[in-house]
Amino acid sequence: MATQTSASPIRLRQKPRAVPPVVDGKSTQGAALILLVDPDRGRRAKTSQALSSVPAKLVGVASHADAYARSSESCISVAVVDGRESPTAAVDFLKRVRETQPFVVPIVIGIEGDANALLTAVNDVDAFRVLRTNATETELRSAVLGALRLERERRLHAKLDRTWVRGLLGKIEAALPSATLAHIEENGAELPMDLILRDSSCVQYRGGDAL
Repeated sequence: MATQTSASPIRLRQKPRAVPPVVDGKSTQGAALILLVDPDRGRRAKTSQALSSVPAKLVGVASHADAYARSSESCISVAVVDGRESPTAAVDFLKRVRETQPFVVPIVIGIEGDANALLTAVNDVDAFRVLRTNATETELRSAVLGALRLERERRLHAKLDRTWVRGLLGKIEAALPSATLAHIEENGAELPMDLILRDSSCVQYRGGDAL
């Protein structure tokens, strides 16, 4: 007896579903952007000079409010924050930035004297480097260059993940009949994940179950 298939037509690939924002993130346009936050004008100028040879655009601001406004307008690759005046405020600022820009790589300077701020920077902010107050220009440049490399790697991996997820969603939607997929979505049922290992053109269904 010939195998009966579901009366529902095979669902053709349609417009890909949206991928979670944390996977996409904000797109980078042009050169990478380094945000330098330091309330002291002299230190800010010295740090800017030390990073003048780094292949990225550098924007220096004096306050966390100005820095946050800038991060809301632009895609930040690396955030360098001097926290020696207020370690807690510096770490809290980085936490807020990471909520909206998950790819940003934080570097914080001068908080080694505040144990709580140091722990928060490492555990909650995932700071790439915590530099000492007396860090040298070489250490600063090395940290920023490493942070730029990490940010590029994060975006590359996210791009690969996005491509894989969209391809997987498209393959599942192409293999599942419309009625079956709608039933799964409405009832929170598990997807037959073995479909991703098959050629969707060879998948047949009987009563909504994969053969």
